[in-house]
Amino acid sequence: MSKTFSQLFYLIGKHVDKHVKVPIYLRLTVDSQRSELSISRKVDPEKWSARTGRMRGSGIEAHRLYA
Repeated sequence: MSKTFSQLFYLIGKHVDKHVKVPIYLRLTVDSQRSELSISRKVDPEKWSARTGRMRGSGIEAHRLYA
């Protein structure tokens, strides 16, 4: 029997003010069962790429996020 697994990082929050950091959430899906949780990190929405689910750039802030 084959199992399916996927992960998605996304932002939740109102993006009205582009300079306010918003929390990053993780959605895990295993065999069509979803679970969502906060990863307790915040990021500036201007620096977030929704297409890749990652922070843009390779600066210090991006490295701290993935460390």
